[in-house]
Amino acid sequence: MVKVSHKRAMEMVRDGKATEAELSNWIQLGLVSQSRSDVSRPKMSVPHNGGFVEVVPTLYFKGGKGVKPTAEMNSIRSDVNKVFTKYSKK
Repeated sequence: MVKVSHKRAMEMVRDGKATEAELSNWIQLGLVSQSRSDVSRPKMSVPHNGGFVEVVPTLYFKGGKGVKPTAEMNSIRSDVNKVFTKYSKK
C-alpha cells in the first residue's frame, strides 16, 4: 500500500471504505501521513501585555529530526492533539 494523506484516510473512514481500527493500524505502520491538525486547529487567544495574542499549540519531539515516528510517538501526538482541540476555540 502506498502512503496516503491523513485527510484522504479520514475520507475513507467517513465513506465507509475503512474502519477506525484499520486507520489506527495504518498510522502505526506508517502508511498514513501525519495529521496536519496544527494547520486546521483554531488558534487560542492568550493574554499578553494588556491585550490578547493568538497562538497555535503544537507538539514536536526535540532532537527527532529525521527519526521515523514510532507507534508511541504517534499515540502521544494523538493524545496531545485531543487536548489542544479541547482548549482551542473555533
